[in-house]
Amino acid sequence: MSPPDFGPAPNELNKSCQPLRATLANLINTPFDALRGQITKTFSEVTSTFNAAQLLLSAIQTVQFCNNVDTSIVDDIGRPLVHIAGTTALILLGLVIKVVIAISTPPGSENH
Repeated sequence: MSPPDFGPAPNELNKSCQPLRATLANLINTPFDALRGQITKTFSEVTSTFNAAQLLLSAIQTVQFCNNVDTSIVDDIGRPLVHIAGTTALILLGLVIKVVIAISTPPGSENH
């Protein structure tokens, strides 16, 4: 695109945006009270036609949440795993401390 062709392009873009500008101006110029009225009217229409009886809900007395499930096997597996994880963490901590000491000690400073 040469420089003389660049001039009309923004003008064409500006002309094509006029419907969008008009729509935005109408939205912005809508009084807030009228907008509130429209929203209130819409919600009142929805609530007047809403029928909660059409929803399929279980009665509260029939809902159960795994009350009689035996979770002892999970506990039996979990306790040793927690013990192994704790022991492993202590061993790794000890190794990290030994590595830090080995790195921070300069070579040749060993006392025989």
